Amino acid sequence: PTTVLYPLMTTEYFKGSIKTDVPIVEVSLSLGMMIAGFSLTFLSSKYNKLLSALVGISLISGIFTLSALLPSNKIGFIIFVMINFIAGMGIPIIEAPIQTLIQQKISNKNLGKVISFYLMMIGISGPLGLVVGSVWSRIVPINAMFLTSGILLIVLIFFVVRDKAILQDFKK
Repeated sequence: PTTVLYPLMTTEYFKGSIKTDVPIVEVSLSLGMMIAGFSLTFLSSKYNKLLSALVGISLISGIFTLSALLPSNKIGFIIFVMINFIAGMGIPIIEAPIQTLIQQKISNKNLGKVISFYLMMIGISGPLGLVVGSVWSRIVPINAMFLTSGILLIVLIFFVVRDKAILQDFKK
């Protein structure tokens, strides 16, 4: 849900405009998602799904961490726009293997319910993240929230690679 904090990062940290700068960041992120999603259609179904998801999470983790460390000036904002194109590429790299795993592991009888629940949880995380983030940003600087998110994603990767059940599911 950190991506819903982009408007706050753009307007509060970089002092950008809600009318022009926020859409630039969103378009950059979206273009990255579209290009990566399109590129995934050409990959073989034999690629390592766990490695792909971990690469995507690592990309996003690195971008969030780097975003927090950028200077809060126009040059920092331009770099923010460019690196969020790369972050956008990480999203389908994460989603494709997760969706594949869900479709492989869940019976057809329950597949629709599970995917609906999964999408509902993803959908609710955005507004929930914005509510929590906007309140939290009054106490903690927005760039510190990005840094925290980046670090937490690194911790997540650590736990995923140590979880034998997850590793086993992705190998099958």
